[in-house]
Amino acid sequence: MSRAVLVERPGSHRLVEREVPAPGPGEVRVRVAAAGICLSDRELYEGRRAPGYVRYPIVPGHEWSGTVDAVGTGVGPALLGRPCVAEGFRSCGGCERCRYGETSLCTAALGHWDVAHGRWTVEPGAYELQAGASSADVRRTVRVEVAGEAPGPRPVLAAGLAAADYDEQSGTVLVDRAKTSGDAVAPADPGVPGVLLYRACTFGDGVTEIAVTASGAGEVTFFAADGTTLAGVVVGPTDGPYAYATVAAACHVRGVTDLRVELRGRVRPAHVACSG
Repeated sequence: MSRAVLVERPGSHRLVEREVPAPGPGEVRVRVAAAGICLSDRELYEGRRAPGYVRYPIVPGHEWSGTVDAVGTGVGPALLGRPCVAEGFRSCGGCERCRYGETSLCTAALGHWDVAHGRWTVEPGAYELQAGASSADVRRTVRVEVAGEAPGPRPVLAAGLAAADYDEQSGTVLVDRAKTSGDAVAPADPGVPGVLLYRACTFGDGVTEIAVTASGAGEVTFFAADGTTLAGVVVGPTDGPYAYATVAAACHVRGVTDLRVELRGRVRPAHVACSG
């Protein structure tokens, strides 16, 4: 039997025992000597890891070392007893670099989580990949051109806005939306306005109403890119930080514009929806 820490869901873990698996064809089994914990492990434990990179329940620890203690069919027995480390890098196998065998230059690794559309994406352009012993000791630099996918406007009318999916912010903090999962946003100091910026929001042919789902007590005001006040709502007080209310106000805006949101007081917005 082997032991592992199992993260069942964000904030919940337990020690479990598992059967030691036998290696399959072309595989080796490694007896782990040490496993590190990095920031990505903390993110998955806290529920902040991008959805495309985590599926609960999960055993964390992708940076580890050990010794090969069993081999499957088709693997030479000379590997038995071989010390090894895990490479925490998975190539896509389909991009141009992978097809040339340069898996360490996989362009899929250039992707980022697009908060505007809720997906992983690779933007077009020139990228510089560096390899070395450290950031101060770069041994090789490769420049690649990636076709990628040009980012489109944020589909506010269709999907609304998750408050935590801002492009920029000042004077705010992420807070728990619920006791188990999710994020909301609040001013870092209730006495100082916090600001959220959502770039390139598309409102289509126009909206007539905006609705804020929030807890706490305070004001939420919306501004267009040119500073025009679009709408404002007063929230609460609600029955605690996890008790949400939806407050609507008239709002007339169309086309594509940046949306700036100002938070005042102890308000904790979680979602914004538009209609009209």
